[in-house]
Amino acid sequence: MDLFTLVTDALEESEPDDRIWLDAAIAATAGADERGRSEMRDVLTTVAAEYRLHRRETSAIRALAKDLPELTSAGDLRFGPDELDQLADVVRSLLCLQRAYVDAVEALLGTAS
Repeated sequence: MDLFTLVTDALEESEPDDRIWLDAAIAATAGADERGRSEMRDVLTTVAAEYRLHRRETSAIRALAKDLPELTSAGDLRFGPDELDQLADVVRSLLCLQRAYVDAVEALLGTAS
């Protein structure tokens, strides 16, 4: 499952005034590396553009996005046969961010294992 799906599933399953999906994104981003922070920026700005959010959620996303790096999206990167270490670093970063997001959602819901 990709990060966008994790975030949008949490958003779609939340109550109208429930910001757990966004608070989890903020928490996961805080501990992420530069690649992870950039990917979360991409996801959140896409969510803000494609979903009807409360004004305060959109404002929070804009404020957060200003402080996050803007790198080429991982899905647009191309790696040659001599760049497998870089590919592994990107994959590791994305997996760590996804795990951090799931952990943050579970912690905020009180269902962490």
